[in-house]
Amino acid sequence: MTTRSCARALVHCWCWPCCPASAGGEHRLSVVTPLLLERLHLVGAPGSPLSRMKTATLKDLVEMPLILPGRDQHVHLRGLIENAFAEAGRPLIPAFEANSLGLLSSLASAGLGCIVLTVGSVAEEVAAGRLIAVPIAAGGLSVELAMVTTVEQARLRPVQLMQRLVANEVCHLASTGQWPGSPHVFPGASAAGARS
Repeated sequence: MTTRSCARALVHCWCWPCCPASAGGEHRLSVVTPLLLERLHLVGAPGSPLSRMKTATLKDLVEMPLILPGRDQHVHLRGLIENAFAEAGRPLIPAFEANSLGLLSSLASAGLGCIVLTVGSVAEEVAAGRLIAVPIAAGGLSVELAMVTTVEQARLRPVQLMQRLVANEVCHLASTGQWPGSPHVFPGASAAGARS
């Protein structure tokens, strides 16, 4: 396995977007390096009403039966969706809740509702035609992909090398159009990859 394919596997398989776009910055005991800002998508079965949409509005989001991660899982993503419903003045009553990406995707591909995720989270299912993904036009429904370490870990050379490898790969994938969904690359992400 090459270094590039190892980094790609790390980025695509082990990174779940979890930080709200508004979080940014550093926690007192953590070093947070924002890499990408990704727009959330409404994801469902090919035969669902999504197949007739180019983009989904907040109104579309609140009218769809949703399959969401549980309240104790993926808290930031769930919080973004809850805030969108609160802005619309509608109660959030999910059709189903599941705590794994595989189960969320399976329920959506079975036509039991829609999920709200980045398109990269379901890129294989979308490419295979098992799911379709429509970007949500509502402002603020984006997630930030960031690297987070403790202050102590950030000083270690192996951690710095891994951060540089991951940041370089993320920036490369996004800038060459290989990262699904055309995310916004934060200006500091390139610099994070260049640090030694």
